[in-house]
Amino acid sequence: MSTNESGTQTLMRRHLVVVHPSRPAVLVERSPAGVLRLPFQDEPDGDPRQVGAIAGRLGTGLELASLGEFGAWWPEPDRAVDGIESEYLMLCEFREPPAEAELERYDWSTSEGDVELRHELKEALAELFRWLADPASPDGDSQFALLPPHCLPGATAALDRVLRGALMPEPTAGSGSAPTPYSGLSGFEQLQAWVLSNVWLSDGEVAKVTTPLWPQEPAVTELLHTWAPTAVPPVLARGELSVPGAGRPAPWMLSRRYRPASPEREPASAAVLEALARLQAIAVGREHELLQAGAPERGPLTVAGELGILWEEAARAGLSAAELSQLPRLEEWLVRRLRALAAVAPSLLTHGDLHPGNALDTLDMVPELRPGEAHSGRSGTGTGMHGPRTVIFDWTDAALAWPGVDILTMAPHGLSREQRPADLLVVKGKYLNAARAAFGHPDHAELLRAIEASVDEGLELALVYHAVSYAHIVRSVPEKQKPFVGSRFLVRSVRQLLEQLEKAPA
Repeated sequence: MSTNESGTQTLMRRHLVVVHPSRPAVLVERSPAGVLRLPFQDEPDGDPRQVGAIAGRLGTGLELASLGEFGAWWPEPDRAVDGIESEYLMLCEFREPPAEAELERYDWSTSEGDVELRHELKEALAELFRWLADPASPDGDSQFALLPPHCLPGATAALDRVLRGALMPEPTAGSGSAPTPYSGLSGFEQLQAWVLSNVWLSDGEVAKVTTPLWPQEPAVTELLHTWAPTAVPPVLARGELSVPGAGRPAPWMLSRRYRPASPEREPASAAVLEALARLQAIAVGREHELLQAGAPERGPLTVAGELGILWEEAARAGLSAAELSQLPRLEEWLVRRLRALAAVAPSLLTHGDLHPGNALDTLDMVPELRPGEAHSGRSGTGTGMHGPRTVIFDWTDAALAWPGVDILTMAPHGLSREQRPADLLVVKGKYLNAARAAFGHPDHAELLRAIEASVDEGLELALVYHAVSYAHIVRSVPEKQKPFVGSRFLVRSVRQLLEQLEKAPA
């Protein structure tokens, strides 16, 4: 539980902007003083993407789905009131549109001027009203014209429709009855919603919609499962989600959900790295299949050619003039090192966001899908094998890169702050042990030597890899969404690299 320096619990306030199902209005309620305001929730300060508590805010029969945050206010600590350290505008809609009579029980507003709200957030609400009034012709700088489909009103109903149409169970032999259509989102609970993804969970499945700019996750996950069915979940169905007003469709997938062997404990880092190394060994010689599935090639030379994107986005996010003046020297230093790394480092499958939260240990049987079953919705014949085994998911950032990229994110605290050398040394040792086991075949002897020879420099340059990844993410989203997806991380990363440059031998 977060607290400030005075020991008071710190809270985030989420204003719920619930869009009317059929007209450009949002739901409002009256304060004790009779003033119109948006419904809100005060929760312990944390991650606004996690949206489970939002669903029941209006009560049974009026369940909400979140479309993510589109406005935020982060005050200076001395401006916080009643422990509120942050405020968000959360765009919401009904999971299922209520009857008109039910809707008329509530007040609705068509203007931000009607609502009691901090002025820092009123501009974002005004922009939403303009978009709702005419989504076909938004203002030129409207963030809503650039948001992916899963962040726009209508996304929940659209996802429900595609899930219903994607899977049909086989009819019972001899029953003569038609199969019952898949039940869509009923039975699912929403886990998170933000500009990069919308995730729903049922007892046995995960439904996920991602940004159109990274459409490869369903195909890459499906391919990796065919290679290693015990280490990567199967994709039961996949396709594209379209919503009126969105500029382009977004990829979606339905995958298998596994029960953790111990819900209270994340998988050990050694087990996660062992699973990764085995996947890397299986992928050797099959790199063309990964590329065809959409996984990008992001080796040292590719990253060196994209440093300009990092500098541009970090500059927009707040680098000082003095720091900007040092970027040419920093780029020269990094390009020289990346070129040297390219000469020795092998190209390996990398996850890109590997941490214990994107893996789990499970005792569930892991089915093998027969050829052609990945889109059928059948759960497969089953291997008969039982765990515990480590399953890795969330392959959005999968790529062909270099040894060390995934070590940095597996270290304690991941990318959230600078790592201690001792912690990195421990994780590196675990990865090398895993690699020596996975690449132990004589045919892999030369490749293993290349991994061992390049992993130190690869780990030192992993921050560059991830900073460039975040620069692409930040560049891809509307201006007002940039703080939610890592713009502050870019500034911190570049400053850390500048410090390393100053300490480097001349």
